Amino acid sequence: MKAFVDYFRLALISPELVAALAVVGIFNYWPEPFEFGTVQLSSDVKWSLGAALLPLAMLATCYQMGTDLLSPAGKRTVLLNWPDYPMFKRRIVFTLINCVIGFCLVLLGVFFVAKAKAVWGTMLIVAGLVSSAISLASIALAKWRAREILGE
Repeated sequence: MKAFVDYFRLALISPELVAALAVVGIFNYWPEPFEFGTVQLSSDVKWSLGAALLPLAMLATCYQMGTDLLSPAGKRTVLLNWPDYPMFKRRIVFTLINCVIGFCLVLLGVFFVAKAKAVWGTMLIVAGLVSSAISLASIALAKWRAREILGE
């Protein structure tokens, strides 16, 4: 039950969700940059497909960093005895899931920009990219903090 509550809290109160909602808010109040992006992305779909690969690269990087953090060796084996290690592990898994969601958002946005030239498709692309970038940044910060605490 504790794990379920932690996942629920992660999903509702996460910097990734806040960043994606900030993109939606910006889109609602200032749509001109998204309109410009839609024109540019629909004129050459290769750029859109390239944007779709960015969340996958972020996912691979998050996986590599998360594996480094969750597979401790040497001094890092103390992490396994840490009482909050399961919560730490759930957060890393959540960032990986968030990168997959970001990839799906970008693909959906690319589809809508390419087929319907929909402005909100560009908003989906930007929201997916920003959300994946925030996930990558949070794992990078966790890795730096772990190194700092362990004196590496």
